[in-house]
Amino acid sequence: MKLHEAAKSTLVLLLLLLGTSISGWCEQDPLRLGQVTDDELKMGIYPQDTAAAAVVLYDYGHSSFLFSKGTQLQFKRTVRVKILKKAGLDFANIEIPYFKKSPESKEEVLNLKGFSYNLENGKMVKVKLEENAVFDEKVDANWFVRKLAMPGVKVGSVIEYTYTIKSDFLHNLREWEFQSSIPVRWSEYRVAMVPFFEYKQVLHGFYPFHVQDSKENRVTAPITWDKEVGYAKMEERGTLSMSVVEYRWVMKDVPAFKEEPYLPNARDYLSKVEFELSKVQYPDQEPRFMAGDWEGFTKELLKEEEFGGQLTSVPALQKVAATVVAGKTEDWPGRKQ
Repeated sequence: MKLHEAAKSTLVLLLLLLGTSISGWCEQDPLRLGQVTDDELKMGIYPQDTAAAAVVLYDYGHSSFLFSKGTQLQFKRTVRVKILKKAGLDFANIEIPYFKKSPESKEEVLNLKGFSYNLENGKMVKVKLEENAVFDEKVDANWFVRKLAMPGVKVGSVIEYTYTIKSDFLHNLREWEFQSSIPVRWSEYRVAMVPFFEYKQVLHGFYPFHVQDSKENRVTAPITWDKEVGYAKMEERGTLSMSVVEYRWVMKDVPAFKEEPYLPNARDYLSKVEFELSKVQYPDQEPRFMAGDWEGFTKELLKEEEFGGQLTSVPALQKVAATVVAGKTEDWPGRKQ
């Protein structure tokens, strides 16, 4: 099979891998639900910060690519938190943001599970998160948040939850914050990168990584595509060999982030890693570089319902907008030429 033949189809490599996730080739997740220890349940204070109202015991995330229905991103997260004081009870109220642009272009929150653990009469009591404690709230035209209230939480509880976000937006490779408003004992993020997409990695913060490495695996995966035969389309199958690079970042014993007075954009100072999609290139196709100038930014902004939608629906605003942007050709500040 020659891949340049598949490139002639409009669906080439957009029905890849027969539902196989790239994450299936990575190491086993280091954190699994239900493995709460006696030491975690008995913990009364966090030694590194005795004033902490709660502590993140583990926070594990993994991003990978899906090719079963077009190309999608898959983000999995599992979190375990210890409640140490009454002020820490707020951390049992979880919010998961997700994005919807249309029924065909959206993010979905899947595989949501949660449990609370308490020590009662020397024995561990486990309480499951019920569906009636989970609800969705619309934040604006495109952003939503799934909220959940963990059950049976009190001082001394350990809570843990897990979820998956399946996203149609390749530009939205999830960032990862290693730091929180409470101490974090262990925070780990892994990303399985495929060769079709190139992302710039941007690191923030001042704390060193406990682990920062990557490894490359050679993978042969099944693929399927549509081939035009006269007026009909026939499904053909083959294989594609690719290199998958798994990146791993770990921080441990990260102190709580304290917002200082008059500190602008406090989140910019958190220890975190961000990603910016810079190039898309499928086999035997020309590379497509992502817009990095004002023109590209303007086109994307004009598509947004609460910005471009208003400008295009109100004649007076159309005239003002045209006047403001007339003759503006300046590149992004600090952009490398």
